Amino acid sequence: YVLNWSSIEVAVAGAVFQPGTVLINKKPIGIQNAEHLEAYGDYSTTRLLSEAIRAASGIRPDAKLDQIILIRKGWQVQVDMTGMLSGNLVNDYPLVAGDRVIVPSTGCFQAHLVRPSQITPKGFRVFMSNLIDSAGDNSSAAIGRFSTSLPYGTRLLQAAVSANCVGGKEWTNAPRRVVLSSKNPITGETQVIERSVEQLMTMPNKARINPYLMPNDAVACYDSDITNYRDIAKTLTDLIIPFKLL
Repeated sequence: YVLNWSSIEVAVAGAVFQPGTVLINKKPIGIQNAEHLEAYGDYSTTRLLSEAIRAASGIRPDAKLDQIILIRKGWQVQVDMTGMLSGNLVNDYPLVAGDRVIVPSTGCFQAHLVRPSQITPKGFRVFMSNLIDSAGDNSSAAIGRFSTSLPYGTRLLQAAVSANCVGGKEWTNAPRRVVLSSKNPITGETQVIERSVEQLMTMPNKARINPYLMPNDAVACYDSDITNYRDIAKTLTDLIIPFKLL
């Protein structure tokens, strides 16, 4: 029997986050040696169709999971991989070097695909900035590595809480604003939206108000109008007082 399958290159295109050529079944020498002691048969779990999709950073929310195409030496087969998210059995084909995988797009956003799974991202990085008055910099706002690494399926309200944009004095802090800069995974265009914290808290289930975050999105917090007026008044006072002392 085969103790160790070599790593292979497979081309993945279509509705995945990072299309291109991916290398799968690459393992450190230490792990290979351990597998040699425990191996049986010639089955490799990291040379499968699902592994190639995962290596391309997973499917996008517009992926057509029931019509994934596997092409090998001029022949092609259509694979239904909806079971990866529903729990049904899936024919997860073993791959060989030179295979091509195409994930078609439905052209529309499918919210049920935005969750961690074997063929979607487990988590992703989000860029955050919180320079509001109650937190003078990102360090004091407790925005660290764990705050910006979020599970796939996170929505804007959850990111705002992670960035310390939510909470504090209700009358002055509730009108705070959260800005989201996101690259549309379907069109590739960057979109910027602004939501108040109050909107997010009162309508968290509306996708238009509280959208899902995608990898490498950016979230920024802005102070409320009350805080802005207070700072303007303070600035004017600082300018006027020296003249009164003359």
